[in-house]
Amino acid sequence: MDATSRSEPDLAARLGAMRYLLILLIQRLDADQQVKTADLMAGVQADWAALAPDIAEGQLLDQVFRETLDILQIAAGGKRDMPA
Repeated sequence: MDATSRSEPDLAARLGAMRYLLILLIQRLDADQQVKTADLMAGVQADWAALAPDIAEGQLLDQVFRETLDILQIAAGGKRDMPA
């Protein structure tokens, strides 16, 4: 199957691919000690806590922060939602 015969991937496939690549990059950066996953998680948690409780689109932002922490947890080797 060549690139011209493939149909356009759906949004879920694209998001899954981006999530996979992001996790892979974070793991490599952490392994090379260029960035520590724990530091990224602490920064995300601090940013989330600093949001005003009545901020517009707060529900969406909560989902974004939860997903971000989930991705970082997977990259840190904790929660696994992909085959090893």
